[in-house]
Amino acid sequence: CDVAQECEEARQRILDGEDFAAVAKVSADETSRDLGGDLDWIARGTHWSQAFEEAIFALEVGQVSSVVSTEYGFHVIEVLERDEARELSEIQINNLKEKRLMDWLADRRAVSTIEIYVADLAAEPQANG
Repeated sequence: CDVAQECEEARQRILDGEDFAAVAKVSADETSRDLGGDLDWIARGTHWSQAFEEAIFALEVGQVSSVVSTEYGFHVIEVLERDEARELSEIQINNLKEKRLMDWLADRRAVSTIEIYVADLAAEPQANG
């Protein structure tokens, strides 16, 4: 959701017995909306939002989260199933590698001093044409 109140209302509909997939049809996220809110399997360390991932793994199977705020908006999460022995897919492995690389780069940038000596590189990129 784009607004926390919308997510709270959606959450209440789910708690009142309405099907999660039916409620998800009004989601602001076009991809998951078309799938009834199903995000497939999510492994630790592979999700785009740390807050979202923490909320997922704090829930028990069948439990519905409170409204979760992330950098991408507001969310209601329901965990349908958990399988700790499930192997990661190739896509999940690649996502995990990419996330770890980006975290490593962010850590390096945070402790580094970067000086730009070439004036052309210090300016913001200009659009061509």
